[in-house]
Amino acid sequence: MTLWLRLALCALSGALAAMAFPSPGLWWLAFVAWAPLLVSVGRGGAQPGAACGAVGGVVFFAVLLRWLAPITLWGWLALVVWQALFVAIAGAMCSAFLRGPAVIRALVPVAWIATEWARGQLSLGFEWGSMGYALAPVPALAQLAAVGGVPLLSLALLSTNLALALAGEAALRDARRRVWHRVWIALLAAVVPVGALAAGGWLVPGPTLVGSVRVAVVNAAIDPHAKWADSGVWLAMTRHSSLTDSIAARAPDLILWPETAIPVPLEAPGSSLGLRKRALERRVAELWRAPLLVGVPAAVPGRPETFWNAVALVSPQGRTTIVHRKRHLVPFGEYTPHPSLGRVLPGPEFVPGDGGPATTVAGARIGTLICFDDVIPGEALERAEDADVLAVVTNDAWFGEAGAEQHHDIAVLRAIETRRSIARAANRGVSGAIDPYGHVIAADRRGPTALVVEVPRATGTTLYARAPAALPALSLGLLALALVSLRRRRRDPRPSP
Repeated sequence: MTLWLRLALCALSGALAAMAFPSPGLWWLAFVAWAPLLVSVGRGGAQPGAACGAVGGVVFFAVLLRWLAPITLWGWLALVVWQALFVAIAGAMCSAFLRGPAVIRALVPVAWIATEWARGQLSLGFEWGSMGYALAPVPALAQLAAVGGVPLLSLALLSTNLALALAGEAALRDARRRVWHRVWIALLAAVVPVGALAAGGWLVPGPTLVGSVRVAVVNAAIDPHAKWADSGVWLAMTRHSSLTDSIAARAPDLILWPETAIPVPLEAPGSSLGLRKRALERRVAELWRAPLLVGVPAAVPGRPETFWNAVALVSPQGRTTIVHRKRHLVPFGEYTPHPSLGRVLPGPEFVPGDGGPATTVAGARIGTLICFDDVIPGEALERAEDADVLAVVTNDAWFGEAGAEQHHDIAVLRAIETRRSIARAANRGVSGAIDPYGHVIAADRRGPTALVVEVPRATGTTLYARAPAALPALSLGLLALALVSLRRRRRDPRPSP
């Protein structure tokens, strides 16, 4: 097999893997997409393996993150190259492992999920594109996330890819000798992780359900540039209020508006804003008669022109309180990492907040996540500790259709990992609710819309929540042992079985 053919196979793998995610969301491709790359990296040393991984990674992330290119072309290119670097590292390790004995070859999926985990740790929590997220459209195959999180799903998917790659390699090698038993063994091995994923729905325990809370999810679908214009406050409050008026008769327990739905601090000085704030509080108390959770900037005391990206609770008693401050900000979108660098999105300069405890509403404990926070598994696990429902507010208008759908799929996996329902208000994104098993209860794709959903409340702790770092730590330990073993074999070479 020539180098160019191997690189072409790797590019094909990257394209197929990207197609497993929205859009088009052909999730079943996740079981086979990386098999051509694994066949390719097994045909050479570590350097060709890294090159193959880099090619596959660049194609994968270029297609997966294509929604970022219209926002910032240079940012998209830089992020694609950085993310592809980890696939190159995985390619180098897989190349070494595939030329080792059978027990070492079996660790190829372990090498893959270890690099996925490292990518998240070294990319400010950006785990976008971890293969386990591809199973979000089929929750029946994703229940093992409650045991080992997305890494366990990725492990099962890459195990199937490895088995198919070994079957293909054996078929190419043994066809002339008509020795097909290795092919059938490898194909049989591919069925095992699929069976494990399917069995997860039967074997993994569910949460303890403790009733429900009726949530009104509002998405006014406001253009993100218009929101930050001079008339943005009037536009945002008018559209969100009008949509909420339309469902007030259905008596929700909680009303949820998106991230920065009101684009200025509610405590900002100015007579016109004060009038709007008092009008909003009267509406909550007299017409809607339900508390409102709304995304707003919150001024940082003593730091002019500096804000938290926050969520405020407007109560029917006429009180407005900041209940959550976003902890994980998007670089270049919400803050500037260095004064010499510019911003790519409009809006104020934000600083990281300290999160916040769950809020009690109608007997339910609501834990809040803002936009990028739900991409980080540990953040959702922490919010779920004292909550029986999670609320996600986000502005997905920048993401386009593909990015918004991918972000929603991430929320599906957070629901399974925590065994908590998620109510989700997304400006120009997927708004609705997800139950603790990852099933979508209700969803509106782009808005404008106002949905009223009975959201199940749940308690209990998953195995993943008790030890979220267990599988990555085990993977790193196994990788260390495998690399030591391979180094010793090079010093004392023996034939591989």
